Amino acid sequence: MIGWRVANFEKFALTPLSFLFPIVALIYFLQAAWFVGAYFLFAWFVNALIGQSIHMDKNFDELVRGGLADEKNIRPDSDTFRDAHELARPLMFTAWLLGLTAAVLLFHYGYGWFVSIPIGFSVAIVMPMILVFVFARPMK
Repeated sequence: MIGWRVANFEKFALTPLSFLFPIVALIYFLQAAWFVGAYFLFAWFVNALIGQSIHMDKNFDELVRGGLADEKNIRPDSDTFRDAHELARPLMFTAWLLGLTAAVLLFHYGYGWFVSIPIGFSVAIVMPMILVFVFARPMK
């Protein structure tokens, strides 16, 4: 079972990315930007691994069935420390994935590596702060 913070992160961050990445990959493949399209397929795979790492207690059949962030899989008690521990690694990996995505897109659109890499690194540093504010803050 997961905490409600982790369930919200899965519902509102990982699930939209799992729909967005293959669509964007298809768009770039249709534009013959093969490297960027392949990167977005890779990002889709990494996003799936991040989602799978949240549910370490589930077997393959339960993962395939889906619906793991609904009410029956959320712990009724709210343990802030345990929720933060469960949320930290997926949140950091998602932030680094988004930073790498920003760097790849900037490089694709003509910015040099000396601009793309620092901006991607900056996104990877700032994004965890934003995600923590949105998903890990205490609620009343």
